[in-house]
Amino acid sequence: MGCTDMQPIRNGEQIHCYVIKSGCQAEVAVQTALLSLYANHGNLDCAYELFQKMNDVVSWTALISGSSKVGCDEIALLWLLEMLWEGVMPNQFTLTSALASSARLTATELGRSLHSCIIKAGFEEDKFIGCALIDMYSKCGIIEDAVAHFNETPKQDVALWNSVLAGHAYHGNVLELLNTFEDMQLHKLNPDELSFLALLSGCSHGDHVDMAVQYYMLMKDEYGIIPKKEHHSCIIDALGRAGLFRDAVLIIETLGFDPGPEVLRTLINSCIVHRHIRLGLSIAAKMVVLRATDASSYVLLSKLYAVNGRWNDARNTRESMERSCLRGKKVGRMD
Repeated sequence: MGCTDMQPIRNGEQIHCYVIKSGCQAEVAVQTALLSLYANHGNLDCAYELFQKMNDVVSWTALISGSSKVGCDEIALLWLLEMLWEGVMPNQFTLTSALASSARLTATELGRSLHSCIIKAGFEEDKFIGCALIDMYSKCGIIEDAVAHFNETPKQDVALWNSVLAGHAYHGNVLELLNTFEDMQLHKLNPDELSFLALLSGCSHGDHVDMAVQYYMLMKDEYGIIPKKEHHSCIIDALGRAGLFRDAVLIIETLGFDPGPEVLRTLINSCIVHRHIRLGLSIAAKMVVLRATDASSYVLLSKLYAVNGRWNDARNTRESMERSCLRGKKVGRMD
């Protein structure tokens, strides 16, 4: 039943042993904490074993939430259905996790059914439920319903605005994205780093490089928000898509720290699209120096060679990737 390939959570297991020795295992709060620990780290076998001794709304929620967090969305939703079959009513935290799983699976009908349950249970005004509903409708391709729900909610929480901003960015609705951001400012709410991440992402994918640069500077100069690697990656992507490689390199050089593999891979991808081979190879060399190479980096380097007609180099790069992955698997088995 375990859905992740994570390393054993040794510290948690040691704590569990101590709990057993101390005789505290029968306490509900301790059992729930242990259940959440195992579920959140993908060890669903141990989580389910603990759950069988409990079977209340808190334990159901911990099991469903943990499964959702580690990407076992189908299992999370099956457990929700079993919970309802057992006659245990979910709380707002259970439903928030179920909505997140529905969003990732684009399970539209189930998402609508959950919305009906939320209305009947009186949870519709809950902030976390509201964000999850907007996210679910957006990722299920029904941005109109996401906006409709947003329009029916109070407008005093930044998280709700961020959800609808992210929805517009996800659908490439740049005009709606910018208008929503303006409305947010009219409501005198200060945007946070997630607000600007949605703006930068939407402007980048909508080929609005000037707007992306404007918001990138605005978040630093007017709101004092220090950009994170995700923001850097978005602005580099916007500049790279527009072929503004000098500006992209200048931003990387002025960061004053390792930009991280995500940012460098973003720029290499733009180099492939625009056939800027020399710059792409120099960035790839930098990734080797920083030891930031993984399977996706090898794939990009292979594509870079291929668009330049260097087929032998492309093939050798893929063979190197396969050898590297094979070594990693051997090391994993030895551990």
